[in-house]
Amino acid sequence: MPKVKEKKRFSLKKWKSEDMVNAIVAVREKRMGYVAASKRFNVPRSTLFDYVRSNSEPTKAVKSKLGRKPTLPASLEEKLVDYVLMMERKYFGCTRNDVKKLAYQLAK
Repeated sequence: MPKVKEKKRFSLKKWKSEDMVNAIVAVREKRMGYVAASKRFNVPRSTLFDYVRSNSEPTKAVKSKLGRKPTLPASLEEKLVDYVLMMERKYFGCTRNDVKKLAYQLAK
């Protein structure tokens, strides 16, 4: 039997928000560098680097959402969900490809 590699699972955002804010402030005020701040406050160096480079306030930067930005606005997404649920109530189910095509047409 061939060996199957297990995928590593990464958990996002293991650091505390207060620690990240303190690290951002320390680096921006030039009290310490990226590496020292990341070790002292126990936050990822690359994430700290990204947050320091953003010109927003430290608290706003930390509270930003992780992951990709949605391509559809929330209102269009709700319309798509309502349409799919209505079609399901009428016993005309939509396949995954149908939903993808509808989303693409809405995004245009």
